[in-house]
Amino acid sequence: MLWLFFVPFIYLCVLACLVNLDKKYTNFYLALIFLLLSFFAGLRSVDADYAVYADIFNEIPYINTFSLSTTTDIHGEIGFLFFGSIVKSLGLGFESFVFLCALVSVSLVVLSAKKLSYNPVLSLLFYFSHVFLLREMIQIRAALAVAIVLFSFSISISVWKRVVFILFSTLFHSGAIIIIPFYLLLRKTVFKWDVFLLIFGVSLLASNVGVAKPLIHLLTNVGLLPQAVANYVEWDLYNYHLSTFTNPVVWKAVIVLYFLRNFDRTQLGDSLYVIRNIYASGLIFMLLFSDFAIIAGRISTFLFFGEIMLISWAFLYKNRKFSAVLLVVLLSLMQLTLNLYVNESHQGYQLILLKG
Repeated sequence: MLWLFFVPFIYLCVLACLVNLDKKYTNFYLALIFLLLSFFAGLRSVDADYAVYADIFNEIPYINTFSLSTTTDIHGEIGFLFFGSIVKSLGLGFESFVFLCALVSVSLVVLSAKKLSYNPVLSLLFYFSHVFLLREMIQIRAALAVAIVLFSFSISISVWKRVVFILFSTLFHSGAIIIIPFYLLLRKTVFKWDVFLLIFGVSLLASNVGVAKPLIHLLTNVGLLPQAVANYVEWDLYNYHLSTFTNPVVWKAVIVLYFLRNFDRTQLGDSLYVIRNIYASGLIFMLLFSDFAIIAGRISTFLFFGEIMLISWAFLYKNRKFSAVLLVVLLSLMQLTLNLYVNESHQGYQLILLKG
């Protein structure tokens, strides 16, 4: 069923080219994309982590017995479980729950793209080729949390409103809390390419000589790390080194940041300016924690929340040449192919409508 993934991909490529020529029908195209991606993620019947979330849903109590005590032993944050409890109490099953989760997260991402992206359709093409496959199709809780955070940056420049939104997102995935300190510390920081390049080089070297691992174990042993992080450190399944020199995620981020190196706050706007700073810091910390793949992965999931918006500015700002669109299309195709045929993350994908 992997061929199904190329249907929305080709559709998004066509729309991206049309928008680059004429932005008149952008809103209409975005509505079509929202429906397409919501159905694609929401109407799946088999995929990675599908059975795991089905088990969680089956354990969630109905709303009349829902409480902290009745959900203590169920994996997932209280907001996510409460949402599941409401769906369950309405008489709907797990397939409906997955569909509603997809509707919420995809709608927030599409609305955010409309506000933040230089070419929203192209951003959503890039989103589909990687982020969508990872979050909306596998990490449902993270998808909801990240979508809420991204939406907050698209509708408000108020520091505390954004913090409140981020705190709300932690009700769906606690990992989103990592965004707050980075946001507060970096919201007024001036991005300097030469400084970033120096820190990046040191971090890349440190990630490959094993500096981080003994330090993290030391901090864990003396109790200076949060318990959730300590649990990840001791989790043998993901306690391995994440590739850095050959990791396309790393070099993709470097390329995007290079093209954005001279953009000031006036050009990007307040939201994208701080999103770029968080993105750059996320890359550095992903490298520093690369000895623990699960932690590095979580860092990139949450601190890269605005990548799909940044890439449209990096390649398309004041550049409507077809070659720029083609470059993003090729990058997206590479990501899609890597996810489907190398990482093999969606080998079991099935659509409910096509179920035999």
